Amino acid sequence: MAPSKEELEHETRLLQQITQASDAIRQKYQLIKSGRANADRTFSEIFKPVTNRLKQLVEKNIKPKKELKDDDFGDGGTEKQDLLRQTRDTLRKKDLDTTWGVREVQGRLMIGDSPLQTHGDQLVVANNTYTLTPGLLDLLLKKYPDLSHISPQEWDTYQTIVTNTHTNRRSYHSNGAIRSSRMAKIMEMTKKGHGMLPHSMLVKRGHKTDYIFWDDPNELVERLQLLAASYQAGNRSHTNEIMAILEELREANLIQ
Repeated sequence: MAPSKEELEHETRLLQQITQASDAIRQKYQLIKSGRANADRTFSEIFKPVTNRLKQLVEKNIKPKKELKDDDFGDGGTEKQDLLRQTRDTLRKKDLDTTWGVREVQGRLMIGDSPLQTHGDQLVVANNTYTLTPGLLDLLLKKYPDLSHISPQEWDTYQTIVTNTHTNRRSYHSNGAIRSSRMAKIMEMTKKGHGMLPHSMLVKRGHKTDYIFWDDPNELVERLQLLAASYQAGNRSHTNEIMAILEELREANLIQ
């Protein structure tokens, strides 16, 4: 059955109302959108000087983060401190032992022929790592440390460092002649059996007693030949040293 004329007119009016409503909604959306854009533009123009200034201040005051290295931190994330340098800086120059101990060469610390690296209380030298105890620090830095406070282990560690870095040789050269010293800490180390040399002997020279160090029997033989020649020439002042060398060679089972 075909729709009546009244029903067609009703549907037509309904479609027109829907179309009008759609147009009204579209226009309102455009107005809202345009108004928001205008508001954003107005806000930007009003506050632009302020926001630009704030941005400049922020960029100026932000500093790049420091790249942290493993050496900057110790156990627990606390900043490490160079114990060796700190202790050295507290000493007067005249108290520093730069022959048998640590010295500064072109801004870096060395002992013997080897540079030092420090990580907090750890010392790296000649491919070995040692803990910087108070006694070891004194032996490495001071000419006249308090020997009563140094333990046997600290003596041994110091001896190892001195030997490995050729501090006990002239010019710190591996083939250099053995260096002798009247320094109290070196003589004490030798007497205690913690000397940096394999062998030592006592020689009386007049009213003084010296330590003569050697690590090669050929050195003693050459010295003995020189003294013997001097003795044959009439010089009797080396008699004690000649006897000491002969006794040393006997104890080493090199002569009968």
